[in-house]
Amino acid sequence: MDIWEIRLANMRLLAEKEGSNAALARKLGLATSQMHAYIGRHPIKRITDAPIERATKAFNLPHGWFDVPQVAGLDGKPVELGVWPFLVERARFDALPAIEKERIGRFIKDTVETWEAANAAESDK
Repeated sequence: MDIWEIRLANMRLLAEKEGSNAALARKLGLATSQMHAYIGRHPIKRITDAPIERATKAFNLPHGWFDVPQVAGLDGKPVELGVWPFLVERARFDALPAIEKERIGRFIKDTVETWEAANAAESDK
């Protein structure tokens, strides 16, 4: 994951926190169209230092916050971001409502834990 993808993911987190891309744009004093160009379904502009500085000040974030993955798992612990392992493009998943992302996250977590438990039982034999 490169710096532009990390910034995109982190800015989308803030948009979700604010309720929408438009709400985030208002908070940062940017046009809604500009915010959609940065973090919409199909971004056409990279998030450069100027909007990063605005958002850092607006949310009182530490310097460099946008350049480090901020995504957390269901348990609240940071997760390592790497190669997207699923058969659907990341942008399509990112476009889902938060409730659907949470449902999918729980399903994946439950599936992995069930598999681990079954394999732990097999290895105990």
